[in-house]
Amino acid sequence: QHIFQDPVLTAGVRDYYPGDSLKRIHWKSTARLGKLQTKIFEPTTTVDLSLFLDVRTLKPPYWGSIHQLQELCIITAAAVARHALEAGFRVGLYVNQITRFSQGLVRVPHSQHPEQLERILKALALIHKVENIEISKYVRQEAPHLPFGSSIVVITAQPSDEMRATLLTMKRMGRSVAIIQVGGEAPESGGYVPVYHVTDEKAWEVVEKIGLKQA
Repeated sequence: QHIFQDPVLTAGVRDYYPGDSLKRIHWKSTARLGKLQTKIFEPTTTVDLSLFLDVRTLKPPYWGSIHQLQELCIITAAAVARHALEAGFRVGLYVNQITRFSQGLVRVPHSQHPEQLERILKALALIHKVENIEISKYVRQEAPHLPFGSSIVVITAQPSDEMRATLLTMKRMGRSVAIIQVGGEAPESGGYVPVYHVTDEKAWEVVEKIGLKQA
């Protein structure tokens, strides 16, 4: 399934629904039909992909880590990054913690360089169990500095209402967004934010391919 759409190639229009970015309104069709119409874009393999990895595996206010869930989050991030790079995406990685060798919160700038996957894997190898900032706050903090049109994907074992609200705001600003929920029960529909599920049983399948099921 295609998670992302190309903001240049218009495939058609559909009725507007709350949550659509005003930048996607097709005004000529709106005027002709007398009701708001939203542009539908072609699936793309040429976008910037911003991967945000949430290291939290327990619901607040609890601290600590569920090792299996964190490992599955890391495997998922590595698999998505590898797939995206092979498909021609420029990929960047952001992790909501400070590691031993990172200068501040973990950031691997966007690139298509042949060594980009190695850089991402090295960053993932240093991850520990403690978060330094809540993931929604990190997304909001980094969003103004991401490449124009960059798609945002958050990989997490604990999706929150605040995270969904943050990504909905990003969507209304014209970005493509998605949540990949790792482990646990199949998520409820993400509403206006697409939610995908990687099950515990698929942990090692994800090493070879992306095991995504849209909710």
